[in-house]
Amino acid sequence: MSARSAARGILGVALLLWCIAPLWAQPDLGNAERGNQEQEGKFAKGKYVIKLLIPGDPGTPENYRTAVGAFVAVNDDDDDADDVADNGDPTVANENDLVLVTILAMGGMPDTDSLVVRWDNEIDVYTKPGKSPELQLQSPASIPFEKFRAIDIPNTKVFEIYLEGDQVSELRDIEMTAVYDKEGTNWGDEIAITVMKVDVVATGLTGAVSEMKEEKPGAFVHWNLDNDDGSPNDVPATPVFSFGNPPTDVPKHPGADYAQDTQAITEEDDLLQVQLSLAPSADALASGTLTLRRSGAGVRV
Repeated sequence: MSARSAARGILGVALLLWCIAPLWAQPDLGNAERGNQEQEGKFAKGKYVIKLLIPGDPGTPENYRTAVGAFVAVNDDDDDADDVADNGDPTVANENDLVLVTILAMGGMPDTDSLVVRWDNEIDVYTKPGKSPELQLQSPASIPFEKFRAIDIPNTKVFEIYLEGDQVSELRDIEMTAVYDKEGTNWGDEIAITVMKVDVVATGLTGAVSEMKEEKPGAFVHWNLDNDDGSPNDVPATPVFSFGNPPTDVPKHPGADYAQDTQAITEEDDLLQVQLSLAPSADALASGTLTLRRSGAGVRV
């Protein structure tokens, strides 16, 4: 959004970025060989290694994937602008809210064998970052190793899946497991998943902006040109330059509240209200950073 658009009163509501490294960072395949470490007690150790690599996993401690786990946002925006929330829409063009989990298989499993992946109902799982019925997996999903792709580690293949949050969960309340059953022995891994929601609710000129309209068309706010406190504020003229023409002046707005930025304004009544909410609660999450950003110099928060 340009400063000029902002000055004219258009405020995009998509100001909020949830900055948790495990949510957006790519998994570190370069550290995949750490899979040779002993796995947790519920799975066999040694000959084969299965890992569910989540974004942001530092590799240590080994129980990071269950003690911290993956965070997935509720997918209730409207990426394809069809007035249907994406978590209730079976086909979504331009989908951009799915979270990558990389399944790592080490040990040279036969291509004819399969891995079985299971998960709970609060998430959906896809084989591509887009969203359509033919890409969706159903739990339990049996994935043949012949569909995995080789990487630059001997006897190691990977398969990518993409998680969609359907509804808010409790902290680490969702379990996903990947199990290779070979001759009665279970080789596998598990991760804990939290489906969360960071919400920005703006009340603009026409009332509260719905979830699906927060980015397009967004919320509208007046250019704050009035003088709520009756101050004798003389705004300096601002030169505007255009190629080949002498500079012209933007008309002055004596007392305009938008230009009175060095002192408090009493009885101000032209600001746009934005409310932030977080689920699970901040107390439950205990860590992470909520960052509010604005785009364009024409909007103050």
